[in-house]
Amino acid sequence: MAEAQQHDPRDPYEGWNRGVQSFNDSLDDHVMKPIANGYQWIMPGFADKGVTNFFSNMNDITVTLNDLLQAKFLQGGMDAGRFLVNTTVGVAGLVDVASMIDLPKHEEDFDQTLGTWGVPTGPYIVLPLLGPNSPRGFGGLIGDTVANPSTYVGAGIGSALYALRLGDSVPIC
Repeated sequence: MAEAQQHDPRDPYEGWNRGVQSFNDSLDDHVMKPIANGYQWIMPGFADKGVTNFFSNMNDITVTLNDLLQAKFLQGGMDAGRFLVNTTVGVAGLVDVASMIDLPKHEEDFDQTLGTWGVPTGPYIVLPLLGPNSPRGFGGLIGDTVANPSTYVGAGIGSALYALRLGDSVPIC
């Protein structure tokens, strides 16, 4: 008699997750990587670094908000200072002056904030286009999106920023 397959309780949606991961991998191979390769081909290195710095600087706003929501006030002050330095002296964040003066980059997000507040992670789940995470992680993604200033610019500029960020963030293989 065949033994029943054991399922991992941390992955109750394993069948769904495997199918969606396969879809995401295919999309990555056939759409995202060619876009990223095209972006890298047309973008000079110094400009690519400036784009990466710009989006990192924009992210410091949500990092600062999450610092404060997690009661990390000293770190929040440092991250706010980092944003101000890079936005002013670093020409809208194109140059990471804050790192040059030893103002460290922190990575805080709303998923971590929800965890600090005691919200449980929930089961592992993979969603189309968004990839693997947890229900709390996806809630955190929504919170971070709401806190990001680029969410509130006009549709044309917002779409252009999203496309630029997408091209800048997809790893090349």
